[in-house]
Amino acid sequence: HLDRKKINKILIFGNKRISFNFKNKKIFFIKKKIFSKNFFLTNIWKFFYLSKELKKFQCDKLISMNGHYFGDFQPTILVIQNSLPFFNESNNFFYFHDRFKFFIQKLSHILSIKKSRNVIFVSNSIKKEVFNNLNFKINHIVCYHGASKKILIKKKTSRNKSKVFNLIYVSQYNYHKNHLNLFKAIKEINRKKIRVRLDCYGEFFKD
Repeated sequence: HLDRKKINKILIFGNKRISFNFKNKKIFFIKKKIFSKNFFLTNIWKFFYLSKELKKFQCDKLISMNGHYFGDFQPTILVIQNSLPFFNESNNFFYFHDRFKFFIQKLSHILSIKKSRNVIFVSNSIKKEVFNNLNFKINHIVCYHGASKKILIKKKTSRNKSKVFNLIYVSQYNYHKNHLNLFKAIKEINRKKIRVRLDCYGEFFKD
């Protein structure tokens, strides 16, 4: 819907691996090696250089999709998608180096939010976890991931016992992804004589 909005251009900063098949005259990709580096190096670069890049391209707003930004460019909107740094129970399921990483990410999120004060949460549950760690007011909205209703195809399903419904779940196998609850739900559905097959794709951590 960009043609109907007052948006002249969108710049997407990312690493060398990003690739999109669609073409739009208003969308431009800026590929930089630094975005393939670790969390610390990427944020150091963003702190010192991203503001200059944005001003060079005459950008009016910055949307940080990972929710971290300490630079001076304003206005900045943070998108908080990862609840793990704010989820205290995660300490029971991860090793020390992971818990330390979550602590640094949590601190980075809070400092970024305090500076920006403009936040988009992708769910109410993430919003709740983050708000439990804030003692200041912010501007925020909740915007779930999803697809436009125009591309959704409504199709009635039948209870044909011979038909198998094939489902795909793409995600890391980790405790907070609730795979076990999903497996229980599929098992319960199959008990009701609705045949469902579930294929899971994603990294599996043996530990």
